[in-house]
Amino acid sequence: MKKLFILLALGGMLYSCTKETPVTPSVDPTQEEQQDAPVDLTKGSGSENGLRVSFTAEVAPFEEVAGAPDEAGEAKGASAIINPGAANNKFVDLRALADATDASGAPRVYALTYIYDSNVPADRVAFWTPLKISNDGKSLSYDEAIDENFKGTANQKAIFRRMILKKMSGCYISILIGLKSVSETNPAIATYINPGAHRIDNWQQGATLPNNFVLIKSEANKLEWRIDKKGKHYEVGIEGDRRIKFRMMGYLMMVRVYNHFPEYVYKREPDGISNGQYHTRPVFDAHGKQYRTRRPDLNVAIHLSEGLSPVKKLYHGFSSDGKFYFDEKRGDNGFRYDHNTETFLPGPTVHRWDGEHYNYLMAQINGSETVASVAPKNPQPTPAKYPQVGETVVALYFPLANDQGRVSVVAAKPARFYTGNTYSQGTGGYKQNKERYFYHQGYEMTKTNKNMEGKVYYPIFNITYRELGRGTATPMTVANHTADFEFYKKWTSDPARNWQPEP
Repeated sequence: MKKLFILLALGGMLYSCTKETPVTPSVDPTQEEQQDAPVDLTKGSGSENGLRVSFTAEVAPFEEVAGAPDEAGEAKGASAIINPGAANNKFVDLRALADATDASGAPRVYALTYIYDSNVPADRVAFWTPLKISNDGKSLSYDEAIDENFKGTANQKAIFRRMILKKMSGCYISILIGLKSVSETNPAIATYINPGAHRIDNWQQGATLPNNFVLIKSEANKLEWRIDKKGKHYEVGIEGDRRIKFRMMGYLMMVRVYNHFPEYVYKREPDGISNGQYHTRPVFDAHGKQYRTRRPDLNVAIHLSEGLSPVKKLYHGFSSDGKFYFDEKRGDNGFRYDHNTETFLPGPTVHRWDGEHYNYLMAQINGSETVASVAPKNPQPTPAKYPQVGETVVALYFPLANDQGRVSVVAAKPARFYTGNTYSQGTGGYKQNKERYFYHQGYEMTKTNKNMEGKVYYPIFNITYRELGRGTATPMTVANHTADFEFYKKWTSDPARNWQPEP
């Protein structure tokens, strides 16, 4: 199975407009006077009457958008050019990496390629093309004999011959990189499984996303028919010898999480059981100061509603106007989609007022719903528009720009020290009967049906809290919280805890 590799490197770089010299043959002015010989698809690349396909391409940069997709002030337009005014920020730089080398050692990346007739909707052929990579992954090219690479069915070969006989009049080419090969003889048969969440523990220059993390495409490029200078073979190239552009399909979301909980928790000791509940008491030093220590980091989970494209099994399709798309097939009950449980975990089900329900799926890393651990810091400094060096960021790829649904960031279970019980205390003052306990509240973002093609978003999810008084703290019952209580008891007595009296 061919694999398609895409790298995204973090850097504060503007897009370079440096281009390679297009690999296109010169045309003899007298070629129109030459007698065209019939095209022979059995001939090799250097043979007379053989057919070559040739083009060059560049990988276009993203548009970087501070904040969430539904926030006011979102950058407008579909341009993928990086804003020069934001040159000092950390941007995501898209590059192509090879998954193979050819006989000369040149790096190649395999792409799903369609050539189609705009005047005959049913006439299209699909094949895998090994694109040559250059300019540090920013440039791509293809210049090969089609007979050496085209492995279509008998029907596809017949369609392709009809295009050849009309010298590609009205024909176009569309290319998709990142889809896995399912069939050598019929590349159009392919499903897409989202790669899932990826955590960048330290946002910095050179940090990377995994191979095959996004799809990039170039669509509806008009072709033209040419003959090389010596008339030895025919060539199909891009009209006007222009360089085509590859852009990301869908959008990227770089999730940032801020934990606004108080930095310290206060020491509690077991104080017996009554009425089926565990009870605790505070611990003081000789001066009446309560002991405290740093609150453990909060493990966070990301829930995505089933209307969003990452959590669906997607079925590849190609339209008559040269656009790639994916079908979203529903499950047996007619309401739920076929869920992507290969890279996401089943999550909670939410019941609606009308009796219907929808499902959430959870992002996972190494089989765990915990995608990041975030330290508490209250008061939280005002976050920067873009991630800062050292910040933890979780990347999610949404292949369908017009999907809609909800993205929620919540505490992963068990959310100890964040549940509103006595061990979630955030201030001292026991003697004044002013104990305060904190219960976590997550953040939910609603993603409307908005075209976000080719963009990278940096939404900030704030983990805030709801304050509970002493009398309203969440009780720890013997029936339901014994495991939690034993954990707290062991954790509190651990010599590794650096308990210090409050200032």
